[in-house]
Amino acid sequence: FVMKYRTFDRMSNRYVENTVPLYTVKPGQILLFRGLYSILKDLAKKFGINASINNPFIEDVDEVDIPNSLGGKDLRVYQLDAVKKAMDSIAEIRGALIQMPTGSGKTLVGETLIKTLMDIGKLKTAFIIVESQDLLNQWSSELAKVFGKEKVGKLYQNEQSVKEGGINVVTYQSLYKIVKTYVSNVRNDLDVKENTLFTVYKNADFILVDEAHHLPADSISAILTVNNKAVRVGLSATPFREDNKDLLLHSLTSVPVVRYKMTDEIFRKLNVLVPVKVVNVLVDFAEESADDNVSASAVIKLSSRIISDESVQRLALFIALKLHEKYNLPVIIHSPYAKPLREMSQRFNIPLLEGQKSDAEREVLLQKLRENKVDVVLATTLVDEGIDIPPLVGLILMLPGASRVKLVQRLGRLTRPYKGKDIAMAYLFDYSNSRLGALSDIFKRQKKRRDDFMIKEGYEVEDVYWKEVSI
Repeated sequence: FVMKYRTFDRMSNRYVENTVPLYTVKPGQILLFRGLYSILKDLAKKFGINASINNPFIEDVDEVDIPNSLGGKDLRVYQLDAVKKAMDSIAEIRGALIQMPTGSGKTLVGETLIKTLMDIGKLKTAFIIVESQDLLNQWSSELAKVFGKEKVGKLYQNEQSVKEGGINVVTYQSLYKIVKTYVSNVRNDLDVKENTLFTVYKNADFILVDEAHHLPADSISAILTVNNKAVRVGLSATPFREDNKDLLLHSLTSVPVVRYKMTDEIFRKLNVLVPVKVVNVLVDFAEESADDNVSASAVIKLSSRIISDESVQRLALFIALKLHEKYNLPVIIHSPYAKPLREMSQRFNIPLLEGQKSDAEREVLLQKLRENKVDVVLATTLVDEGIDIPPLVGLILMLPGASRVKLVQRLGRLTRPYKGKDIAMAYLFDYSNSRLGALSDIFKRQKKRRDDFMIKEGYEVEDVYWKEVSI
């Protein structure tokens, strides 16, 4: 129950190891995060000890009726499985972490848990915490269909319609603004004055965190720990961390009760998700000079210069146009950095989705993508999570990086079913064989990490030299 993770120290320009115990020892007691109970139970079993909960949240969970349909939608077999296993975990420790891929119906699972707990008198006020306004609007719309518009409250920017006895959808940022003053005052032994919004949240019975892999962030974990009595549910396609803080994620919710992946056969059989083929495009013509001891900031700068190269951009555009020509569906060219995409947008007159655009401009372009009224779009990390674009058939990652979480989330943009779309394509640019000095070795390690993960997860992965790419 000790979490070991790395953080980057900018002073020394290197990673340092951190060790944090997730338990407290008191006379005759060991206090442990409730989400780690299943690990404790498994450890106890190895020593012949039967661990059990003396005061379960729900006594006879097997007697609880779980609806087979909600809001006119029938729950699929894997959704029912997720709800039942989540309820088993909630009954013991008031927490559950659910892994389900993008597009598989996580929202319906969350709604069913809320309805089930309401029906047995265990839930009056609920909070759904999301990362963006787009996700907030999606959740609010779906909840209104099931529970009625009058039951749904919102908290973001200038809208504060949080309702006691309702189901409130809030963004991380908006809720943290309310919580951080309270947390700061408690830490500094100052007078604590609660406003109405904070009191409603602190006394809520149920908290669901969408995209729960963000939970270990200091601001988000602070939000959760303010309310210790609520049921906590996490939903994510990627309930793991690149910084090894998985144990903290589990401690705040639970060890994953189900682990459904994008590549699981059940999603093909039920026509829920479109399969994704991954092609590593081997690029050997990029040139940059990098020292053996290249710093993290230098890697970012040099990588950005590589994808600013007109030849690299022309290759990405060629693949995108060929994909659109074949499928007559939109394609996104992606970069984590906005500057190269702005240059590309001006150079080739291609629309761009990025943070500097207004909300209205972004929504207009997203709607064109959803309605299949645009061929190729350039996009930054804005489209990484929580954006539904069913017609999207191709994704070209000019800098795919090494993160498993970001890779799965990005590939998840491709899996929504759409007429005429029986497969989706992802092209990941790799510069390992280019003349980049030490940077080539970094790209080589990133590719190996990606490939090992994707093969283990069941993706179809192929290496193709850039001159031999065929669509």
